[in-house]
Amino acid sequence: MVAWHGHGTEGYDFVVLPGGGRCISVAGVEGHFSGPGLSWPELQRLVARGTLGTAAQRLLLFLPATGDANLPPDAVTDVARALLSVGNTTCGYDIAREAAEQLLAGGPRWTTEGEARVCDGDHAVRRAGGLPEDDLLAVTRALR
Repeated sequence: MVAWHGHGTEGYDFVVLPGGGRCISVAGVEGHFSGPGLSWPELQRLVARGTLGTAAQRLLLFLPATGDANLPPDAVTDVARALLSVGNTTCGYDIAREAAEQLLAGGPRWTTEGEARVCDGDHAVRRAGGLPEDDLLAVTRALR
């Protein structure tokens, strides 16, 4: 399970709850940004599994914790449609698509080290040496 924890007006953290009472922060949106904490396929699985809100709301909730250079062709369309479904529908698809392209631009690469998914992003905690190996593996397993 992934959740977010607010810090008032300062920002929020995205955490994975892999079980056993553990809570592992994978991304933070605040003055000291960390992330990304999710690859695109992990985001898609979270959106599909979720039960709170709509799929579009879940996609946009977890999008700030997501970064991935290897996006499927429909990623921009999915984000543009989500933006239109929860926001101002008068802006039109072209503007929503441009916003989606900007939100998804420049993502890092994800690879596998052993069984753990790791990211090459400069501020990612899910990188080799960023989290203890056991935590990397626990997060990977929780996000399958």
